[in-house]
Amino acid sequence: MRKWVFGIAAFFAAPALAQAPSPKPPVDLNILHAQVILDHLGFGPGILDGRSGQSLTAAVRGLQESRGLKVTGVIDSPTLAVLHQYRALRPVRTLAIGATTMQGRSWIRSPRT
Repeated sequence: MRKWVFGIAAFFAAPALAQAPSPKPPVDLNILHAQVILDHLGFGPGILDGRSGQSLTAAVRGLQESRGLKVTGVIDSPTLAVLHQYRALRPVRTLAIGATTMQGRSWIRSPRT
């Protein structure tokens, strides 16, 4: 009897285990940089997350079409050459945070009316 109950429980539990979300791929800073440049140029790559996807492919295709390149949706050498022109647009920035900000005191002066 126990084997039968265990078998039924395993049968119903299997679909729940199969539906567990797969882990996200790691952030690729090269892809993030391409996403930032594409977004700046008006080719919306979707969420700027450093991961490939349909929105990034569509943005790359749009850039390729607009520049007269072979439309592949892949960041190939000719596409990379176009993106390279805008390499100064950095995907991340370093910010210096002062001690006052770290203590939670932000002294912003408002104009007097």
